[in-house]
Amino acid sequence: IARREYPGLPVYLFGHSMGSFLARAYTAKYPDTIDGTIWCGTSGANPAAGLGAALARAIEKRSGDHHRSDFLNSLAFGKYNKRTENETQFDWLSKDKEEVKKYIDDDYCGFVFTANGFETLFSLLKQISGKDWYRAVPNDKPIFLIAGENDPVGEYGKGVNEVFMTLKKTGHSSVEMKLYPGDRHELLNEIDRDAVTKDITDWLNRQTKSSHVENAAEAVSEK
Repeated sequence: IARREYPGLPVYLFGHSMGSFLARAYTAKYPDTIDGTIWCGTSGANPAAGLGAALARAIEKRSGDHHRSDFLNSLAFGKYNKRTENETQFDWLSKDKEEVKKYIDDDYCGFVFTANGFETLFSLLKQISGKDWYRAVPNDKPIFLIAGENDPVGEYGKGVNEVFMTLKKTGHSSVEMKLYPGDRHELLNEIDRDAVTKDITDWLNRQTKSSHVENAAEAVSEK
């Protein structure tokens, strides 16, 4: 759709949190449809993802696809607030208390997933953590990983660095990473969000400038 609506312009895919899982899966499956991608607040491999998916399927079978399980919710998100000085169960999202309040007050945020939703989440995380996924992502695809150092989803930087280092070890030459000291999960809703936005914009400008230079060089060589 983006290429049809904006012909001739480069297309970069941005995914945050669970959206970053989808963006990672998309990049591996449809690499030719995008020029690069940004993964914000992503996760490293979770050894329990396979077990989580199996448990979710068992609960689906027993209680139905749309059953909402506090057990699965605790398994997925229960530890996220443990290393954060908190006033609410969602303080792990951001240091900006007003943004946390907006999240809590929004009826479309903070709800418990269905059993089917958790099965999809755990299965997706397992999919994007395996060797086949790393092999499927093109080695020259520009990738920018960004996360807060205090983001529990990325294991406080450890999981994000794991993805970054594994990409480098598997021959991916155009991958960059930046971790933001003190920041939590919602980088675009953090206190320093303007700086984060500038970093994203600067990275995109570098990629598109490089792409234009390469295209111009190819055009000259063809002549």
